[in-house]
Formats: sequence, structure tokens, C-alpha cells
Amino acid sequence: MLPYSLTTHPLVRTLRRPWKMASAWVASVVFGFPSRKLKVIGITGTTGKTTTVQLTVVALQSAGYTVGAVSSIHVQIGTKTLKNRSGLTSLGPWKLQQLLAHMVRSGCQYAIIEVSSHALDQMRFWGVRFDVAAITNLTRDHLDYHRTIDDYARAKRRLFQLVARRVRKTLRGADVPRVLVASLDDPQLAPFLAEQAEEKYGITLLRPSASRGSGVEPLYCFGIHVLPTKTTSVVMMRGRNALLHLRLQGAFNVQNALIAVAIGVSQGIELSRITRELYEVRSIPGRFEPVDCGQPFRVIVDYAVTPAALTALFSTLSGRHPTRMLAIFGAAGNRDRGKRAEMAEIVGKNADVVFLTNEDPFTEDPEQIFADLEIGLKRTRAEVVKTPDRRAAIREAVHRARPGDIVVATGKGAEETMRFKGRTIPWNDRQVFEEALMQRYGTPH
Repeated sequence: MLPYSLTTHPLVRTLRRPWKMASAWVASVVFGFPSRKLKVIGITGTTGKTTTVQLTVVALQSAGYTVGAVSSIHVQIGTKTLKNRSGLTSLGPWKLQQLLAHMVRSGCQYAIIEVSSHALDQMRFWGVRFDVAAITNLTRDHLDYHRTIDDYARAKRRLFQLVARRVRKTLRGADVPRVLVASLDDPQLAPFLAEQAEEKYGITLLRPSASRGSGVEPLYCFGIHVLPTKTTSVVMMRGRNALLHLRLQGAFNVQNALIAVAIGVSQGIELSRITRELYEVRSIPGRFEPVDCGQPFRVIVDYAVTPAALTALFSTLSGRHPTRMLAIFGAAGNRDRGKRAEMAEIVGKNADVVFLTNEDPFTEDPEQIFADLEIGLKRTRAEVVKTPDRRAAIREAVHRARPGDIVVATGKGAEETMRFKGRTIPWNDRQVFEEALMQRYGTPH
């Protein structure tokens, strides 16, 4: 396997594509082109992909479908769920085709795949016949690999182009329509919905009248109210309204839910049935996930690794009006250095205390990562406690937390390893918090 720093070179990227494409095609042949026997949904975007995959699973299951899914945190085949321990958002072509074949044998009608820009750029999905393409959002990320936001957007758009260029597919005697889903409120995503498809759905929080006649069916959400235990809103589509109550915390999850609703409606599921079932989703591992051991303050674990994700996260946390905010924060090594100072400034402006610690240094010197982050932190008034040992950082944050505070750890989410140069160690933020809380308070009550 090539070092990551080498894979980002434009020449290497160009030379690798034919190899990856050939590998993906051979894998498709070996496993019997399983995507031809499933309805395949691809979900991409900068943030919210994993949550949207899970919500889409629920939307389809609400109509009795047997569903398979591949996301960065787990693999689901019908009623069986396994953790994704690969560390990859999108699996390699051989593993993916093997899983798709397993889904076919297990009687799945749908496969939902979390799609990364790296995999799209490298042509890892060659041979997968996507029927639905959806994008959650598009903000800065992975510019160490893609170099520019335009290059990043082009990679994301390839998912929509795969759907547009998909040859006719027939399942159980009926043609499978091509479906595209994106936001109407983001001008960057307009070209995505310009691709060819039989059905197009536009998510909007604005009045959808301007979009009518463009071939895009609007799904309008209004009356959003963020409450302590849920977020409520009204969804309108095709002249019908439905109440959307989400137990998932954060207004940003409304957008993720709307993508899932649009996908469900495109598959012939009643709007109200979908919104009713989404209320049953209480949390997504590592995504605004609460850790409760009976302590008198809140603990949240979240994957946020981009400026936009951190902004949305802290906006939601600030709405809880904590006495203080304590943040366990770092950045991954061998990744986009240009976003580090911006991320650190966002955290520092929202947190009272920042425990600067390791996230996933990979082969990069952790001190270089800290130096990049400290540039942004110096623009804020936050108290900075540099504690490279992440376990020690979590323990200290728990020890210092007082009633009414919020302690939040970002960057790791539900990941189960931490990677350093030459070694990988088992890791889980939630488990470490539970250990620290039990050490301070004893057995949960």
C-alpha cells in the first residue's frame, strides 16, 4: 500500500485510476455483478453521510424492505450488523462486491452505500450500478488530496454521473428509475441535479415555488423548533404535509432526515410513514452521541472533523446554555493542514477550556499538528491544556467538569482505533469516558 502522502500527488492519482477501475470491474465479474440484482443507493457529502445512511435504512425498512448498508461505522445485511473496522468510509472494490453479493443471497432488495470522494476519484465503484444518488452538503474537506474545492466537488458529482450513465435496469419485471437528491438551497449543488434522471428531488428550507418547472420535485421543510429532547418540523411534498419529530439532537440532522425522506418517497413509501418511523431513531454511534453514567453534566461524543461540522456542533451545544464548555480536540495527521487553524479557532471561540490532544497522528509528527492548531487557538480566549495522551485528556476534563457543564470530544466519533506512526492502538471515546466517569462517580445509577 502506498503512503498516503504519495497517493495525493496528482500524477499518482491519475496513474492509479486505471488499476483501481480494472480491480473494481474484475471484482464485479468474480462476484456475479450483484448490484444488478439490487436497488443501490449512494449517499455522499462532506458531513452527515453516516447518519443519512442509517436514516435511509429506517425509511426503507418502514415499508417492510430487507436492506443492506455499508457505512463508515458498520455493515448491515438484513437484521445482522457488524462494525466496520477498516477505517475507510468506502470499502475497497473486492470487499464491497463481496458484501453486495452477500446482500443478494440474504434476500436484500436494497443496498445503501456511504460514498467518499476518494473512492469516486479512484474509480473504486466501477461496475456498481447506482440507482439513487444523494448528497448531504458540500463544504471544505480533503483538500490535501483534492487540492481545490472545485476538484473536490467534481469528485462528489461523479456519483450523480454514475446514476445518469447507468444502463437500463429491470428488477422483478419493472424498470428501476434513476433518482437524484440534493439541496436546492446550496448553489454549489445545482450542477448535481442537472444530471440526467427520471426523478429528481430538491430539499429546501425556503419556499419552493421558484424551483417548480425545473424538473425537480421540491421537499419543503418549515416550522423547525429545536427542543431539549427533540427537533420538530413540518415536511411538505406533493401537496401533503407530515410532522417530522427527530430525537436526534441538532438542527443539522433535519437536513439529513429530509434526504432520507426524499429517498423513501422516491421508492413509493408514504411520506407520513417515513416521518413516523424516523422518530424511533434515538442516536447514531459517534454522531452527537450522549454518554450518561448519571453524572451532573453532559458528555457528548461527535465525529466532527471539518470547520462546518464543528460550527454546527457548537451551535447546537451552545443552545443548551451550559455553564461552561470543555472540549477534547485534535486533528488527524497527513490530512488537510489548511483547515486546522480554522477548526481550532471555532473550537476555541466556543469552549471555555480546550484539551489539545491526539486524534489520529498517522505518520505525521504530533507536535506539528499541535503547532498548526495552536495558531487558531491563539486567536481565542479559551484556556488551552495541552495533553497529548487522549485518555489523560478525557480523564482531566471529566475531573474538572462541574454541574451544568458540557464536555464534548470531537474527531473520533465511533472509531475503534487510533493510528500512530508504526502502530495502531484500540480506542473508543465513549468507553474511555465511561471509565473516567465511573472512576469519579462509581457505578452508574
